[in-house]
Amino acid sequence: MKRIASKCVLALLLLCAAAPAPRAQSKKVMETLLAESIKAAIQSGNYTISVHQAIPITGDAIELTSPYSLRVRGDSVISYLPYYGRGYGVSFTGGNALNFRAKLDRSQVKLNSKGNRFTIELTTHTGEDEYTFMMRVFTNGSATITTTMRKRQAMRFYGVVDLTP
Repeated sequence: MKRIASKCVLALLLLCAAAPAPRAQSKKVMETLLAESIKAAIQSGNYTISVHQAIPITGDAIELTSPYSLRVRGDSVISYLPYYGRGYGVSFTGGNALNFRAKLDRSQVKLNSKGNRFTIELTTHTGEDEYTFMMRVFTNGSATITTTMRKRQAMRFYGVVDLTP
């Protein structure tokens, strides 16, 4: 009887020890699916980066409470980003800064050798300024945007890739 009881306890312990494995596999599967979805979105040229933090070149980080984003749709970019900084030769009212829709002048996308980070460079212009967006997009969904302009100080933003259509 003791032998049967000890075998049952041993079997129960083995079952309990093996139970977390599907959860770990499930997490790995979800990470892989997310990475593939982000790669497909970036390579298709249709993606949105929602930002949650802005960092002016001169100043502290600013946590954003409103929904700001940078959208790339084929050959166009839709920038709805806040601007904090100085302008040089801009209109008295400050203009639209980083709130515009424009055609891309140039777009370059590179995937690093490990396959876990895209480096994206976009250049565009409006009647108000010229813009260069340097982005690093990671396959875990996090993203960094550094934007430089001819008539304003540079800005940096932190955010995530938004996969909702």
